[in-house]
Amino acid sequence: MGQGLMYSVCLQEAYKPLSGRQNTNLPEERPPSPLFCLQTGRNQILQKLLSDCRNHRLSMNFFSSLEASQVKSCVNINCPPNYNSHMAKKGQPGQGSFSKSGNTYIWRRKVGNRSFVVKRSDYTSFRNEVDRRQKEIAALGTSSPPRDQRLDQFLPPWMEAFLAPPNSSRATHEGYEYAWQRIKPRLGKVKVSKITEIQCVEWMNKLRSEGVGDSSLSTALSLLKKALAYAVKHGYAPSNAAADLKQPKSSRAVIRVFSPHEQAAILKAAYGARKELKHRAERCPTRYRHLFRFLFSTGLRIGEALGLLRTKVDLSRGVCHVHAQLVMQHEGEWDLLKPKGKKYRTIVLEPDAIKAIRQHLAMVRRERPPIEDYEDNGLIFASLRGTPGYRGNVQRQLDVLLEELELDHASLHDLRRTCLTNLANRGMAMHQLQAYAGHSLITTTAKYYLQVSLEAQRAELEGLKPLSATIAKDTTQDTKTLRLPKPNRK
Repeated sequence: MGQGLMYSVCLQEAYKPLSGRQNTNLPEERPPSPLFCLQTGRNQILQKLLSDCRNHRLSMNFFSSLEASQVKSCVNINCPPNYNSHMAKKGQPGQGSFSKSGNTYIWRRKVGNRSFVVKRSDYTSFRNEVDRRQKEIAALGTSSPPRDQRLDQFLPPWMEAFLAPPNSSRATHEGYEYAWQRIKPRLGKVKVSKITEIQCVEWMNKLRSEGVGDSSLSTALSLLKKALAYAVKHGYAPSNAAADLKQPKSSRAVIRVFSPHEQAAILKAAYGARKELKHRAERCPTRYRHLFRFLFSTGLRIGEALGLLRTKVDLSRGVCHVHAQLVMQHEGEWDLLKPKGKKYRTIVLEPDAIKAIRQHLAMVRRERPPIEDYEDNGLIFASLRGTPGYRGNVQRQLDVLLEELELDHASLHDLRRTCLTNLANRGMAMHQLQAYAGHSLITTTAKYYLQVSLEAQRAELEGLKPLSATIAKDTTQDTKTLRLPKPNRK
C-alpha cells in the first residue's frame, strides 16, 4: 500500500471526536488516531500530528492513548528530507519562532530593535518569504546591535548615502546640508541612542530664539526625523525621539502679481532706462530686458529660461521645448539638469515671446565680434561672454527697475505668477494652465500661482447684468401692490 493511500486510510479511520472534552477552537478535521498510526508503522505521520497539535495549541491529553516512551520515540524519528525538515525547531537560536494560528503560518524574529514578522496561509509562499527575510537579515548584518555612535558620526554618512543625488535633487541635498549645520551645534555630540524628545524640543526652541524661520526649522526637523527613523529601523536607537514633534507651519507668503499697468511700466523702464554718465544722460537699456519680456510672456522658471538652448526653440512654428534647467554650483561650475519634477513639456510661444527671442539673438550677434574669449554654449539668454547667466545678476537688475518705479520688492518667480494669472484671466482652462506651467498637481497651480486682480474683478462686475434683471416678472399682479397672505392662526 502506498504512503499516500495509507495516509488516506489513517484519516478515514481516525476522524472521531475526543472523548470527555468539548473544544470549539479545534480545527474542523481531526488528525488520525496516534495509536493507529503507530501500529501501522507510519511514524513520520505521527510526528506531523504532534507538530500540528503544537501549532493548533491542542492539549497533549489528545495523546493519552500512548505511553510516554512511545510518544518520545515518535518525536525523535527522523523525517524525510522533503517533509518539514527545514522547519526550525522551537528555541533554535538565530532562526526565529514558528507558530500557526488557524490556517495562518506565522514566523517572528527580533534582531536588535527591529522585528520581522511573516504571515501566510499558503505554506510554500510562507517558507519562501521566511527564507527571503533570513537572507535580508544576513545581508544587513544586523544580527547584533551596531555600536553606539554620536549624531555627527551617524548622520553625515547616512545623508550622503540616501539623500545625495541621484536620490534627490541637488538643490534638495544642499538644503539638507544647510539644515544639518543647524542640528550639529546642539545635538551633534549626543549619542544616537541617547537622544530624547526633551533635547529635541530644547533644540527647536533655541533655533526659534535665534530668529530661524519656520521654513528652515521645518527642513531641519524633517532631516532629523528621517535620520532617527533609519536609526531605529537598523538598531542604532530604541525609539525615534523626534517622531511626535509637529512640523512648524510657515505662514503662507502673499502672492505677488503685477498688474497690467505695473507690467507695462517695468518693461518700459527696462527698454528705456536712463543712466547718468559723465555729466550727461545716456540711454542705457537693461541687458536682460528681452529676458524680462520673455518671462512675462511664457511664465518659465528662471532656471528654465537661463538654460534654454537655441536648438530647443522653433521660432518658425512658435514652440519651445522645456527639457532642462540651469543649475549653478558653488565653485562656479554649471550644469543642465532635468526640470523641476522632471516635467518635460512643450509650450506655444506668443508673438511677444517670439519677438523677445529674435531681438535678443540679434543683440548677441552685434555684441559677439569684439569679444575674443567668447564661449558659445548654445544658450539663448547667456552673459556678455556667452557663459551662463547668473540669476543673481538678473534679480539685481529687476530690483533696480522696481526701485526706480517705487514698487515693492518682487522676485523673478513673481514674473511667472504674473504670466499664469494673466493666462487664467484671459480664459485658459485650468488643466491647460497646469500643463503649460509644468505642475504635477492642479491644486498647486490654483493655490500658489493664481490671484484675481482688481482689474479682472472690475471687468467681471461690469459684464454682469443688473440685479433687477434676475427677478421674474409677474404678469398678473403688480409687484408694488403684491401682499402676502395672512397666516392661518388655527
